[in-house]
Amino acid sequence: MTLVGWSGADPTGVVDADNYELGTEYSALQDVTITRVRVWAPANAVAFPGRTATIWSTAGAVLGTASLASSLPSGWSSYDLASPVGRAAGTRFLVSYTTGGNYGAISHALDASVDSSDGALRALATGGSTNGNGVFNPSPASFPTNTINATFYGADVEYELGLPGQTAPVIQSVTLTADGLDVVANITATDAETLVGAVYTIDWGDGSAVSVSSTPSLTHSYAAAGLHAVLAKVTDSTAKTGYFAAAIDLAEPAAGLDAQAIIDAVVSHALASGRFERVNGHEPRNPPGAGATAAVWADLIEPARLSSGLSQTTARLVLNVRIYTSTLSEPQDAIDPAVIGAVSTLMTAYSGDFTLGGLIRNVDLLGQAGNPMAAQAGYLLQDARLYRVMTISLPLIVNDVWGQAP
Repeated sequence: MTLVGWSGADPTGVVDADNYELGTEYSALQDVTITRVRVWAPANAVAFPGRTATIWSTAGAVLGTASLASSLPSGWSSYDLASPVGRAAGTRFLVSYTTGGNYGAISHALDASVDSSDGALRALATGGSTNGNGVFNPSPASFPTNTINATFYGADVEYELGLPGQTAPVIQSVTLTADGLDVVANITATDAETLVGAVYTIDWGDGSAVSVSSTPSLTHSYAAAGLHAVLAKVTDSTAKTGYFAAAIDLAEPAAGLDAQAIIDAVVSHALASGRFERVNGHEPRNPPGAGATAAVWADLIEPARLSSGLSQTTARLVLNVRIYTSTLSEPQDAIDPAVIGAVSTLMTAYSGDFTLGGLIRNVDLLGQAGNPMAAQAGYLLQDARLYRVMTISLPLIVNDVWGQAP
């Protein structure tokens, strides 16, 4: 994630035909890798071919350079460094650029230090910097050490947390499992270095406090049903962070078996795949059409013996999800791959949305309570039309559907 150093107000334009090197001194409060320079310019900035920006040590050594546009656009614009520059926590650096004429400034903006929004960099107060801050040099591309009025001149950096060569964690998936309004999030992540000492964070998207853990499993209780956006972060020991966005749609706990909502959810998965012209919530009696279509209907409902308690009976509801394609489709050799592809897409959806947004306890993928999820291919002759079909048997476990008599 790219971050910026300056968190204060934007500069305003200054009319000055002279060409300067203007800069800002920063202190790194965390390990950072500077990747770009950004500068603020007014609409009347003077064109200057060969304009450059420089990252300096506080002793004036060049740490990195960037080539800037001859004609700077109005407002902020950013430019890649030729090579990223690492600054360890506790070190300082200056960033400056060549104006060409006219520039942006905020007088006295650095009377006090200004921290970046994430707290990794600090634009130092003039009295606490090495050379005084809000620095300039009347000789372009020269190390700036003059200062006046603690001015911020619109010279800034973009950066990432951590030093060069360190990689951020990569989050492969976030599995959200709901039991009513209670949700468990399991984060699966990798890191090219190590996840030892990593911090796992979940923003649940409902305005509640962010959950932080040293383990990849976090829990939360929502106050209300509905669709909630979830943001997961994994930050490793070098302060590099990986991100992953997910969502969970929680339904209000319902008494009994809400068959309509469950079938609608399965129909929605099929529609969302984009593979079907039409998806029916029943077994059609008429020919389904010439293109790829699907249908969802109930096949079996029974008690889930191993999951039922002494006072409540849990149900095992098996749905048929059938994919239809006309055998007249061309090319013939593409029919089965297309049907199998559609089946795989739906099975991926059922495997990922393990609770259908909280409507069920789980999809019985591996057959813990009966036959596992499977798909059977065949042909269907309907009104003298022959279809290639594949029917998915989708077993669903629904908690506490029927109360038992004492």
